[in-house]
Amino acid sequence: MSKILPTIGPVTQELKSIKKILKFSDLIRINGSHANLKWHTEISKKVRQINKNAKILLDVPGIKPRTNNQEDIVIKKGEKVIFYYKTFDKSFEKIKSIELTNPLPKITKTNKIFTLSDGQYQFSLMSFSNNYILGKSLENFILKPKKGLNVPYSEYSEKEQKKIYLNFLKKFSQIKANSIGLSFIQNDNILKLIRKKYPQYVLVSKIENFIGLKNIEKISKSSDVIMIDRGDLSAEIGEKNLYQAIINIS
Repeated sequence: MSKILPTIGPVTQELKSIKKILKFSDLIRINGSHANLKWHTEISKKVRQINKNAKILLDVPGIKPRTNNQEDIVIKKGEKVIFYYKTFDKSFEKIKSIELTNPLPKITKTNKIFTLSDGQYQFSLMSFSNNYILGKSLENFILKPKKGLNVPYSEYSEKEQKKIYLNFLKKFSQIKANSIGLSFIQNDNILKLIRKKYPQYVLVSKIENFIGLKNIEKISKSSDVIMIDRGDLSAEIGEKNLYQAIINIS
């Protein structure tokens, strides 16, 4: 029988809402990419207060960079925007700049576009380096805070990803989740490390980019559950390739 995995967020954080949700499912997901440790701890306590046997999946933030804006930003069609991590060349000072939360992936010259918000907003790629990517917006839109940036067919640093995972799991250990969702898994090396260090967790590997799709067999052998993140995967490999990718993963 299929199980529903609802996510608790700001709209459903009150005890009354969680009670309603737990009538339909004893599985609950909380997303570590948003809110803080206190919020997640309080939600996990509420869940277990209502149903002590409920299972909690804690989604561990991945390596994907997000925009670090606290307010909405208006972006116009044809406007040049530079997205950067920590610093960028002073020659771009007159261009609209938006800071990123994490380092950029390894980008190749074959890339023509990159996107924001799970592929919703597209930019033509103009130039890039290790710490910035410059593009021209293909539409008018309002950029909401903390939106993810995807560069199709790029590769993330395994070293950086391991650091993010381990720092987060150490900090959030008091939540006592039953399972952890690992974003942007690209190979089985990190899975083996986390399995050894945290044997109590059910490991949920999220397939979200081309490298993870390429290594799906090894990842599957080292995982307990595979989750297909259609939003990021579609942005990373292109919408027209998504359906066949889902079939291949399954």
